[in-house]
Amino acid sequence: IAISPQMELPNGASITRANGGGAASLAYQAPDMKGLHIVSVPPVIALAAGEGGSSSAGVTVTASVYGVSAGNTLTELNWMPGSHSSADFAAEAGTDILAAQQFIVSANGTYTVYARDKAGNEAVSEIAVTGIDTSSPDPDEEDGDDTPGGPIYTGPSGPATEPTATIMLDGVSTAVRFTKEASADGQTVIRLFPTA
Repeated sequence: IAISPQMELPNGASITRANGGGAASLAYQAPDMKGLHIVSVPPVIALAAGEGGSSSAGVTVTASVYGVSAGNTLTELNWMPGSHSSADFAAEAGTDILAAQQFIVSANGTYTVYARDKAGNEAVSEIAVTGIDTSSPDPDEEDGDDTPGGPIYTGPSGPATEPTATIMLDGVSTAVRFTKEASADGQTVIRLFPTA
């Protein structure tokens, strides 16, 4: 920032001192401003989703800030599912990815990344992930058995062992066992039962 050592006033204008009524000097000593930097440019966020087709996708985050040479750094980098504004990330809401600069998602949808720098500038960026395979495998295809109720599963404790899986309920990983049955209309129904 360069500061002029003299104020420029329009013709006929003047400044009068409040304590004495005399004319105020228009010249003054300008302070050295060589080390002063004002950083008002928000961080830049670039998002890239990995190849889809599996049950999850990685999202790589590249965030940069303006004024690194003046000591400005990235201080917050968080993500949340859905579409959000910077206000939604108040009080450090979301999942911190400052160190990792990536996150893994297991569902298609919109994800928002928030960045804040040391100067207080904020930015948000969204990415739509669409390549995750959300189809559930058909147990019949895996075991080749099309009989209603599915095959008899055998395991360490004999034929009573049933297959298990892990599902997400309200964001909590839950272990379940499942059975396959035929409904009255002939449709195959898979029933889930919590294991605990």
